[in-house]
Amino acid sequence: MMGPHFPESLSWIVHDISQVLEKADIPSILREFKTTRWDEDPVIHFYETFLATYNPGERQRLGVYYTPLPVVSYIVRSIHKLLKDKFGKSEGLATRDVTMLDPAAGTLTFVVQAIKQVQRELEERKEQGLITSYIEEHILPHFQAFEILVAPYTVGHFKVAMILEEMGYKFKEDKRFQFFLTNTLEMKEPKQISFLIDLTKEGQEAKRIKEKVPILVVLGNPPYSFKSFKSKFIDELMEAYKEDVRAEKKYGVLEDDYIKFIRFAHWKIDQSGKGILGFITNNSYLSGVIHRGMRRKLLETFDEIYILNLHGSSRIHEKTPKGGKDENVFDIQQGVAVALYEKLEKPPKEKKVYYADLWGLRDEKYKYLFDNDVASTKWQELKSTSPYYFFVPKDFALQEDYEKFWKVTEIFKKWGSGIITRRDSLAVTFQRDEIQNRMLMFANLNLPDSIIAETFKIGDTSEWNLYTAREKVKNEKIKEMIDEYNYRPWDFRYIYYSDSIVSRTCREWMKHLFGENLALITTRVITNVEEKGTFVSNMIGDIHIISGQSYFFPLYLYPAQSHLFSGEGRNKLERLPNFTPEFLQAIKESLKKEPTSEEIFYYIYAVLFSPAYRKRYEEF
Repeated sequence: MMGPHFPESLSWIVHDISQVLEKADIPSILREFKTTRWDEDPVIHFYETFLATYNPGERQRLGVYYTPLPVVSYIVRSIHKLLKDKFGKSEGLATRDVTMLDPAAGTLTFVVQAIKQVQRELEERKEQGLITSYIEEHILPHFQAFEILVAPYTVGHFKVAMILEEMGYKFKEDKRFQFFLTNTLEMKEPKQISFLIDLTKEGQEAKRIKEKVPILVVLGNPPYSFKSFKSKFIDELMEAYKEDVRAEKKYGVLEDDYIKFIRFAHWKIDQSGKGILGFITNNSYLSGVIHRGMRRKLLETFDEIYILNLHGSSRIHEKTPKGGKDENVFDIQQGVAVALYEKLEKPPKEKKVYYADLWGLRDEKYKYLFDNDVASTKWQELKSTSPYYFFVPKDFALQEDYEKFWKVTEIFKKWGSGIITRRDSLAVTFQRDEIQNRMLMFANLNLPDSIIAETFKIGDTSEWNLYTAREKVKNEKIKEMIDEYNYRPWDFRYIYYSDSIVSRTCREWMKHLFGENLALITTRVITNVEEKGTFVSNMIGDIHIISGQSYFFPLYLYPAQSHLFSGEGRNKLERLPNFTPEFLQAIKESLKKEPTSEEIFYYIYAVLFSPAYRKRYEEF
């Protein structure tokens, strides 16, 4: 690692590490590792423990989690078998023209297992003496990987060198394993900022692979994070997955990093015209309504899809079908799934989607994954059809029944999400006097911005300036800007309801909530059938009243400028039912009479709140 440009001031560190390693009994350490469950990947004990301790925040931000070996084993062996059975590659991953890429490689766990699969194939063929030539002529030119973090990149190079050396191969001066430090989701070449790594050269070579090298196999474990990667390149690719939901009010879930990595891998297979994509990822895209366009595009490209749902979501308190404990294979909250996608050279007449569940304790899942592959898994064939193209089993007769219901967005004329303050510590309190005193302090320009920022834990953002907001509040009638606020279920507070403080006041529909008016509050997705996913309130409220995103549907609308009135004057204003003409006409035809607006509203609330309704249709 030390070269002619290595800073003299740091050289003592390297010498110190070298002396420690020189005295360490490496063979004994490796023998000890080989008595553990993870005997095939001892290096991970250094990296995983180091990152979790040294920088847990960075680990969580980027969603870096080591893939358990049983998961890697299942995916690698399955791809090896599919190459033989479906692509005419008689030696599987050992076939000399098979190209492979791990776009989020970490410490090269998947790549190392693929290399070992090549070794096992040669041993089964009694050709283990050829391993050196296979490394030189196949693995080094055809197996590639990308990583964005320096620590796993460094450890990965060390690990693959150690593995290949164990197989009898020693790197020549002009050879290296094709593992590149790069942002997979970006096409720009990085500027040189490191004295240890030539980032420009790394970026150029990675860019060449991204743009020009045909890849037959893409595999790996993309990051478990949200919106940590953004670039023009991936944003343009993501447009394909967003086509079907452009009209939706919320499709931000498609910004999840794992979906961007699936899109990148999808694009690489499209480039080659054939291939296999094998990932383990968050499993939310299998059944999410917003993900339907993504699933449609995957079905357009891939001829056979295998989904092994590993479940394990603590967010929705998943249990086994018999009510037992269901654990995740990772130390994360969201459920996960293994997905294998095949694009064949000669497409079949009909696309096929196969599905299987794996429930239970973590050790039980590990054992199953070690003992099975795509060929021995008991698959259920799915009919993935329009409009949702689900990648999980559905009772389509029940779905047809469910689809006959009116959507609340078609019942009500005006509706929208709850209020977003982005400054709760300033804008929301339990007492009216407290919020008033707080805003008087905020508007006192004799106090410096730094005191206000520290007191209320706020600061400038791209859409809000502290000093400008203080000037605006100074000119406002503070008492009149304070309103009752439904903050959480049964949690009623006060808000300083002003555009100068609140990020999104949502006045277009919130202005109707006063007096005897009510609003139905619900959410698009209820993640747990036991949660109360529907509420009613007579006051303005927060976007997080219900976990996820809350939407407000007022019972009545006030055509007049209701915000100009107060007290009894507001209650005497003319009000109109907030129901669409089409819905009201359908109600009249069905009941042969016209119920009151309150009766309609109460019935809708009763249905949505009903445990029987929620349980019957929970998967939809």
